[in-house]
Amino acid sequence: SGGFVNIIAGSWILLVEGNAPKWNTYISYHKVAVISGDVITLDRPTEFDFTGATGADNYGVIRIAPIENVEVKGIKITIGDLNNLPYNFNSGLSAYITIENCRMRSESAAFPYAHAYANDSFTFRLLNNRWDTGTFGGWDRGSYGSEQGNIYYNIGTSSHEEGEGANHNSTLSNTFLNHIGLSYVLGGSGFYWTILGNTIRSSKNQIPISISG
Repeated sequence: SGGFVNIIAGSWILLVEGNAPKWNTYISYHKVAVISGDVITLDRPTEFDFTGATGADNYGVIRIAPIENVEVKGIKITIGDLNNLPYNFNSGLSAYITIENCRMRSESAAFPYAHAYANDSFTFRLLNNRWDTGTFGGWDRGSYGSEQGNIYYNIGTSSHEEGEGANHNSTLSNTFLNHIGLSYVLGGSGFYWTILGNTIRSSKNQIPISISG
């Protein structure tokens, strides 16, 4: 009722289902094709049914202005010993991002981390990258992402987690080595995932996979 006064044709919106502050039960990214008063037409069908079947109590429409169409290929990213913070790729509210054939490592004794995140993203692709140190945590609230052919040599003491409202993502033919985090290499809660052909080696008798949704 009252229309969508802050939304125009061509805007990106998130349809969100869940409870504040994360709104992370289910999220769907859409572009607005047409708007007329209190009716918007989306770029593709939505899977929301707004019935509360997932147990969520709240729903919303959030207008965003994402970064779009970014490619990062063939570079080496290193954190030096004098740096005081771990680095990361954070794709927050982005669409159509590709990171391919990159190498990431830390040379810092104080911060032996090499993070990369695909959170809050639509169609984020990680292809044939290599993490010599650190962890990758991603796909929280992300959708239609692909993680394929990557090698994670030493995930370290942090956790490699994927999930929290993420949907339509694929994790294919990746290698996860020396996972010693307190949580899972692959975790939920996700919807419509393909996890196929991965190699996972866990240390300290950690359970490497948890799937929920």
